[in-house]
Amino acid sequence: MRPILSILAALLPVLSLCAQTFSEVALASGINISYGDGNQGGGVSFADFNGDGSDDLTFTSAAGLPLYFYRNNGNGTFTSLNLVNNFDESKEAIWVDYDNDGDQDLYVTVFNGVSRLYRNEGGLNMTDVTMSAFGSLTAHPTFGAVWGDYDRDGWLDLYVCRYVSGITNINRLYRNNGNGTFTDISDGSASNDGSKLSFDACFLDVNNDNWQEIYVANDRPFFANSLYLNQLGTYAQDPGGSANIAIDAMNAGGADYDNDGDMDLYVSNTSEGNALLQNDGFGNFTDVAGATGTGVFQETWASNFFDYDNDLDLDLYVSSINFFQQNWANAFLVNEGDGTFSNNLAATGGLGGSDTGLSYGHAMGDLNNDGKLDIAVSQETDNNLLWRNDESSVGNYLRVRLTGTTSNADGIGARVVAQVGNQILTRYRHGSQGYLSQHSQSLHFGLGSNTQIDNIQVFWPSGIVDSYDNITSINQLMGLTEGETVLPLVLTAFAVKTEENHNYLDWTTSRENNTSHFEIERSVDGQNFLEIGRVMAAGNSQSVLSYEFLDDDFKREVAYYRLKMLDKDDSFTYSEVRRVVRSKTASSMLVRLGANPASHSSINVISEAGMPADNYELKLYDINGTLVRQGILTTDGSTRGTYTFAAGLMAGNYVLKVGGNGRSEYHQLIVH
Repeated sequence: MRPILSILAALLPVLSLCAQTFSEVALASGINISYGDGNQGGGVSFADFNGDGSDDLTFTSAAGLPLYFYRNNGNGTFTSLNLVNNFDESKEAIWVDYDNDGDQDLYVTVFNGVSRLYRNEGGLNMTDVTMSAFGSLTAHPTFGAVWGDYDRDGWLDLYVCRYVSGITNINRLYRNNGNGTFTDISDGSASNDGSKLSFDACFLDVNNDNWQEIYVANDRPFFANSLYLNQLGTYAQDPGGSANIAIDAMNAGGADYDNDGDMDLYVSNTSEGNALLQNDGFGNFTDVAGATGTGVFQETWASNFFDYDNDLDLDLYVSSINFFQQNWANAFLVNEGDGTFSNNLAATGGLGGSDTGLSYGHAMGDLNNDGKLDIAVSQETDNNLLWRNDESSVGNYLRVRLTGTTSNADGIGARVVAQVGNQILTRYRHGSQGYLSQHSQSLHFGLGSNTQIDNIQVFWPSGIVDSYDNITSINQLMGLTEGETVLPLVLTAFAVKTEENHNYLDWTTSRENNTSHFEIERSVDGQNFLEIGRVMAAGNSQSVLSYEFLDDDFKREVAYYRLKMLDKDDSFTYSEVRRVVRSKTASSMLVRLGANPASHSSINVISEAGMPADNYELKLYDINGTLVRQGILTTDGSTRGTYTFAAGLMAGNYVLKVGGNGRSEYHQLIVH
């Protein structure tokens, strides 16, 4: 049942790990421009805009200068192209296929001007369709924007950040109507961020429910960042959420730096120090910058994770403004594989001893298709930088390029999970991320010395899951198309949490067709799985169905679980692997909901076994962030308690906040 995977590019010699060796090759590659004198610098895209399999470059520029387009010649050099006439102060250039016609269109944000959408008519013949698409040509102070499919309808939507204070409802969310036009739904979406100075944002899925949240980076400590939770296609602000830190935030970027299967966040700051927000898997975040050595403590901007040496873990590159009295260099932080990072080049001028200047946006791509990620950097005054990765000792790799069929054509919002030995590597297909940055559309997996990938799963925005086993054709670019392996079952959620004497598994499906049963498999090392139980499936359904399983009396500190989902014809696929860590002092969650979806008269909140004794405050918010119900759940630490909210809520999506005993957590609730 596994298809032949399409191979798009070629080989890389396999060696072992060494130091950071990059060569600055911008001038030698035909790139001799800088951003110019503007507001807070500019951005860069390393996206393949002509679809030939080689990553191209697009640089924005200050007012009076053109946009710069460089087509990759496939041999490490570039040819300059003139694709659009835009001499405004451009900030971010994002290539996406917003109309699902198979080619890349271009969106350009402009500071104190009109941000523009250019439709690719084919062959890079670009037409300005801003007026027909959005219905206005209004100038705004805009830095960043991001594309994602917030409602999972297969059409890319657009979130635009505006840098304005003193005016309410600033940022805009545009829903793609699927006919070349967009509808501004900002005022009804609870995601417009109020009166704040928004630099940039990213779409990402913080709780692996396949719905894309929005995270907004806001300048100034009195404008806290904002995480907007996606409740089945509608947004609610995460009230008091742990990601809503208040710093001089510039960068909003998400990646799974610790290889635990969820998206963490990195936020750049001034010399007071950056934040690395570690996700606990449920969308709760803890700043671990101090413990990991990722604070940097410079004036920093774009910050992005990438695996420069293909050793299975993600390293970090951070753009910085070099104030000469401090002699700051762009930071190159190497992941040591033990939860910490080292910045060994800080005292010697960064990469090549000369990675300094007024650096803002940067992006990662593979300029010569050698399987090693390179870095393009936008400089305000000095020539833009192109750092070619010349590491001679690196691991194997695989690059993955997605094509959506039911989902948007670019596969933006898809999560790709690779099992490599006992390692689980997760990559997320962003439209753009990092301050004014767009990376290669190809997702990059460093494999170390491994010569095969045991399994790859693609969790598409549509809910379709493709699975590929025993991939030995590595060190190349591979194309994966939505639906080419799919079983007639859609798994929409799968979670595991600890309770007093057992681990509790629950999952939901939104579609079943001739589904037979689920086999629950457990592992103690994340590699060798054994079946521990079975749950029969409904068989045929077009509705949301919920299942659960208790792994009784299993008290190891760490366990791994996956579902084997079987059809009646014995074909099968696997779910993502879920890792659970048992605390000796508390369960992973304070409460769980009763029936969910629930009727308005039976909304029950149940304390988990071992929940510390306290009076826990329960607050229920609607999609607009309005408090609609509240109460107190009192527990004695030994017996379970239940709180039932008053009846009468309207059907819709809600967020439950639980607080007490120095902890807080959030749960999504659907009322029908």
